[in-house]
Amino acid sequence: MPIAVRGAACALLVLALLVLAAVGTMTTQPRARADESARGVARSIESPSSLAPFFASLRATERGAQTTRIAWFGDSNIAFDAITSTIRARMQARFGDAGHGFVLITAGHLPYGHRGIVLASQGRWRLAELLRGTRADGRYGYGGVLFMPSSARSSASFSTARSGAIGHAASRFEVLYQAHPQGPLLELRAEDGTSATVDTRAESTGDGVARLEVADGAHTFSLRSNGRGELRAYGVVLERATPGVVLDSVGIVGARGRRVLAWDAAHLAVQVATRRPQLIVIGFGANEASDAYAGDDEYAAETAEVVRRLRAGAPTAACLVLAPLDQAAVPCGGGAVRSYLTMARRVDVQRRVATDAGCAFWDTFAAMGGPGSMVRWRRLGLGGHDYRHATAAGYERIASLLDDALMRALADYRAGADVADGGALVTLDRTRTDGAVVDGAVVDGAVVDAAAVDAGRPSTSDAASASPTRR
Repeated sequence: MPIAVRGAACALLVLALLVLAAVGTMTTQPRARADESARGVARSIESPSSLAPFFASLRATERGAQTTRIAWFGDSNIAFDAITSTIRARMQARFGDAGHGFVLITAGHLPYGHRGIVLASQGRWRLAELLRGTRADGRYGYGGVLFMPSSARSSASFSTARSGAIGHAASRFEVLYQAHPQGPLLELRAEDGTSATVDTRAESTGDGVARLEVADGAHTFSLRSNGRGELRAYGVVLERATPGVVLDSVGIVGARGRRVLAWDAAHLAVQVATRRPQLIVIGFGANEASDAYAGDDEYAAETAEVVRRLRAGAPTAACLVLAPLDQAAVPCGGGAVRSYLTMARRVDVQRRVATDAGCAFWDTFAAMGGPGSMVRWRRLGLGGHDYRHATAAGYERIASLLDDALMRALADYRAGADVADGGALVTLDRTRTDGAVVDGAVVDGAVVDAAAVDAGRPSTSDAASASPTRR
C-alpha cells in the first residue's frame, strides 16, 4: 500500500476509534467482568495537607455555613462528565446538592455531554474554541468555547434533571457572557414567565454575569439575544441558594495541557474568580502521550505554567493535580497494543510540579495498574475501543477510587482539625454581591480588576443589578 494511502487509512482508523470512545462513554456498557486484581488499586492522595482549604470548606458546608465549589479542568475524559458526574453525585449526597454548576451553551459539533441536566438548543450557533486558537484576544470564557448565535432564532435551554438522585432543583440561573461595544440585550427566562434582561453593551470588551433568580424547584431556563448586535456567551450556571457542593466540569475535547496557555491569562483568572472555587482540579496529559517528548525539564516548565494560570483566579483555593489514564498505541500495521513509553515519565513530572506548586496529587495511572493497564482494562470492559479513554464502567471505577482516596484524606483531616483547632471555619468567598454589567469583569455584580486577580489580589467595586420581571 502506498505510504500516503496507508497514512490516510491510519488516520481514519484513529478517528473512528475516537468517535466510538466518545459514544461509548455516554451509553450503557456491558458489565465489566469480575477480576479485582486488574480493576485498579487503591491509591492515597499525595500531599493531602494541600487540600486543607477544601476540607475546611466542606466542614463549613456540613454546618450549613457556605457552599463549596469545585472547578475541574481537563480533556475529553472530563468533557464526557463521566468521572465528574460520579464525584458530583457522591459529594452532593454527602454534603448537599447546591446545583449542577457550569455547562456550555450547546454541544454543537463537540462530543460533549453532561449528566444531571437536560440541554437543548434551537437554531445555529457559531463556536470559537480554545482548542483551535482562532481568537487573537484569547477570550474563550470559563469553558474554553465562545458561543455566538447565527440568527435571531438561535436560543438555548437548560432543564433540571428529570431522573436520578440529584439535580432536580435550581433557584439561580446565570449566564457568563462577554460585554463589548456591539453587545445586544440578553434575555433570560424561566418556564414560569420570570425573566431578566441585561444590556451586554460596554465601552470596552470585558466579562459579565447575568442572573435570574426563581423559587427553588424543577425548572427550564432559556436564553436568547434580544435586539441588534452580537451575543457572545461563554456558558451558563445552575445553582441553588442552599449550602452544598457544586462541581463545574470544564472538559476540553482534544486538549493538551499547553492549550491553557492560549487563554488570555488575565481573562482566565477573572473567569475562575467568577466561580470562586475552594478546590481546583487539573487533569491533563492523556493527549500528550502520543506527542514527541521534549524532555522532563520542558514538560515540567509547561505543566507548571498551566497550573499557575489555572490557579491565578483563586490563589487561596486548594489544588489537586490528577495524572492521566494509561494511554496505549494501536499499531496501524498490526502488532501488540502497548502503553506509550513516556507515560511514567510524564506522571513523575506532574507529581514533581504538583509538589512544587503546593498542590495535592493523585496518580490515576498507578490506580489503573500502571503500564499496560489500559490493555487489561479493555479486556475487562473498562477500557475504550481506542485504548485512550475508559468505558462508562471504567470511568465509574476511576471515580470510585478517587472518591475513596478523597474521603480517606478528609477523615484524616477531620481527626487532625478536631484536635488542633476544633474544626475552625475557613470562608473563601470574597467577591459575592448582586448585580450585572462590566468594566474589566463582573463577579456576581462585583466589578473585578483583572490585573489584580491575575496577581492574586482580587479587587472589586459595586455594579448595577439586573432586575428580574414577571410576565
